[in-house]
Amino acid sequence: MPTIISKIKTNSKVFKNNSDAMGIRIQKLQKILYEIRQGHLEKTGNCKKESESLLVYKHIDCLLDSGSPFLELSVLAGYTLHNNNVSAGSGVVSGVGLISGQECMILANDATVNNGVCNLIGVKKYLRAQTIAKENNLPCVYLMDAGGFYLFQRDTMFPDGDFGRIFYNQARLSVQNIPQIVVLMGKTSISVNTYISAMADEVIMVKNSKFGEWENVDDCLKIGDYLAQDNEQALSLVRDIVNNLNRKKSISLKIRTPEEPIYPVKELLGLINTNPTGKSYDVREIIARLVDGSSFEEFKAWYGNTLVCGFAHIHGYPIGIIANNGIVFSQSALKGAYFVELCNRRKIPLIFLQNIIDIVDEEHKNLETFKHNAKMMHAVSCTEVPKFTIIIGSSYGVGNYVMCGRAYNPRFLFMWPNASYIKVKNEKSQFRSDIQKKYKDQLSAFYSSMRLWDDGIIDPCETRRILGLCISVSLNVSIQKTSF
Repeated sequence: MPTIISKIKTNSKVFKNNSDAMGIRIQKLQKILYEIRQGHLEKTGNCKKESESLLVYKHIDCLLDSGSPFLELSVLAGYTLHNNNVSAGSGVVSGVGLISGQECMILANDATVNNGVCNLIGVKKYLRAQTIAKENNLPCVYLMDAGGFYLFQRDTMFPDGDFGRIFYNQARLSVQNIPQIVVLMGKTSISVNTYISAMADEVIMVKNSKFGEWENVDDCLKIGDYLAQDNEQALSLVRDIVNNLNRKKSISLKIRTPEEPIYPVKELLGLINTNPTGKSYDVREIIARLVDGSSFEEFKAWYGNTLVCGFAHIHGYPIGIIANNGIVFSQSALKGAYFVELCNRRKIPLIFLQNIIDIVDEEHKNLETFKHNAKMMHAVSCTEVPKFTIIIGSSYGVGNYVMCGRAYNPRFLFMWPNASYIKVKNEKSQFRSDIQKKYKDQLSAFYSSMRLWDDGIIDPCETRRILGLCISVSLNVSIQKTSF
């Protein structure tokens, strides 16, 4: 497989400026993540003694296999969205990690944040985690500590199909042999946790925990299956339960020995202009720093060159990559549609690197262009192979559709800190300063991630590692055949 030859001058002023600007965005991300993972203990005044109740991240660390990565999802969801009434992570931590060798979805109440109570975004975070569990055949482990719903938002929390949907999902997952395991610890809410427990396959109760109005052990065990002396024993019981699930991961892909890219991953920071209207770049430079050995077999390189398609490996897994390298013209869309069909026939997972530089200009805006874009949208919609989307720049309009935006069901969708869902024009805005500020705020990836429009903002240097984890997770379910 050919190796991509990089043409980037890492000592150039442009590269350094890009790297510095991206570094500022990453520092902002790290600061927010640190604040969230501290649980806002000092702000809430809800400091618990570690001997009484382990903090949520310590719960998760005790639960996971030694050395297991934890792919935390939607970390920024709800952060500062409601004037800090219910802030960091909406009182819920969700993510995927290894328990007794099995990849599992973990959903845990963070009792240090508003007593673990879910607001509107917290409910959506639960539902998104359950959707990921369903799509990837992941057992669910619920760590219930305090909890309940923020009922002052009930008018927006339960409209449409979300009222009771968490419990419905539990039933549907269970009937599909996706285990539902619940641990009741601390002081738990009777209204919500009763049903989450009752809908579970197996329930562990901690002896001295308070379950709503029932503190009598005999009463509690009417809904529980195991009684643990403390939280540590409860988490140990979860590991035993998962170990006895009799599940085996069957991988149909031909996996080879992983290789590191030949170019330093840190160079990703200098490749992207954080100004959405700034000079573009060759997306192959990014691919070269993500894939094994920087090797990339490009498909139809001479045709539709504003869309780069090709085959590569990430952590040994074979993948197809589709990446924006300009406007998606008619030929580019046709190439993309055929490449998706090719990967579908070979059952090769697809990775989309989104950067919608601009919409089709007036010269190329014709019925043929719309028709060919629709063909690619059709292919992306109907393929059954796992799809993963990374928004590395701007994402809007038809470009978002053809490049597997959120509505097109990627298994996971992440954003870089510089990413944006809104088109930015070069011309100076004539709006009032307050409107300009609001518009600028809404450009931010942080704005969208707080509203759960993605599965998280990631450091560009973590992209390769996270994609490897996501691909591994997706292979818990066999790839179905598609005819289209």
